[in-house]
Amino acid sequence: MRYAFDNRVPTIHPEAYVSPLAHVIGDVTVEKGCYVGHGAILRGD
Repeated sequence: MRYAFDNRVPTIHPEAYVSPLAHVIGDVTVEKGCYVGHGAILRGD
């Protein structure tokens, strides 16, 4: 899931994999070829 935090939203490259069970929050960039697995939590303040 993607979430905004402090009016910042994640940027996820279309060729990156982010599990539907992961949480990507705020000022985060997931680049091409990245893998974010199940249960991961990424938060960028």
